[in-house]
Amino acid sequence: MHDIDLQELATLKMSGQWVAVDPAGGSGLLALRSGAVLVDHDVDLEELCVRVAAAGRRSLTIFLCAQRGAA
Repeated sequence: MHDIDLQELATLKMSGQWVAVDPAGGSGLLALRSGAVLVDHDVDLEELCVRVAAAGRRSLTIFLCAQRGAA
């Protein structure tokens, strides 16, 4: 995950949400500056995983988007 992508996601008010990103690009909700693609997001990790699995998505990076400045 590139720092530039993390900064861009922070501006989208994704704080506190689980975020699924495809680092290889392709189709998704939002193309990030690095070429990666935001695939989906949710406050519930299980719900997010169910949706991306049902969509047949593989090799995603999934992480919790923390508040800026939070340790």
